[in-house]
Amino acid sequence: MRQLLPLLLVATTTACGTASRYGTPRTLAPGETTTVATLDVTPGVEFNGTDGIAPLPRLGARHGLTDTLEIGGSITGLPPLVGEAGLDLKWNFHRSPGLDLALAPAVGALLVANFDDEDDWDEDDDATEVDAALFHATLPLLAGINVARWATVVPHAGLGLFTSREATGPYASVGVGLQFRPSATFAIQPGVEILRRLDGDEATLASVSLGLFFGPQPRFD
Repeated sequence: MRQLLPLLLVATTTACGTASRYGTPRTLAPGETTTVATLDVTPGVEFNGTDGIAPLPRLGARHGLTDTLEIGGSITGLPPLVGEAGLDLKWNFHRSPGLDLALAPAVGALLVANFDDEDDWDEDDDATEVDAALFHATLPLLAGINVARWATVVPHAGLGLFTSREATGPYASVGVGLQFRPSATFAIQPGVEILRRLDGDEATLASVSLGLFFGPQPRFD
């Protein structure tokens, strides 16, 4: 669990780069704001006696700054275990009817409460002290394949750097999302992502997420 912990923390932060948090590469119109709610889950991790970690809720917002720039931020948590905040800036440097491209540099910080000696947490543990703190930055590249005015496939890949009390090192991520826009003010976007440490540890982690976007959506006319 300790080898996976940095990746697990990265997987729960905005800066990790899953498309369910960024949306598509296409940015909002200047002055428009959308609220984003997501759930993240990491299957196959033994946590609290079960094979799988409970979904982590996230609430954030995205705001259009210019025709090609969009800022996003979010907070997430699973009290008393996890608390996180993240910030990103999406630059939609290529836009066409069939393909969009964007870079989304981001930073995040996350705190985790105490784990017991077996690296698991249970209800009897004292979770009042910080056990792990992680800070990281990442640079994902997002591609948007616009298969219809109401649907976009969003493959993405990125490189990042994490630092914590126990380790510092680079990591890579790759994933894909699929956004559906049933209306001009709502979108839903499931996504999957694989993260891998590049510091010789060779730990690999997969996560899945679901994003809900409430408010104005990017225009695909």
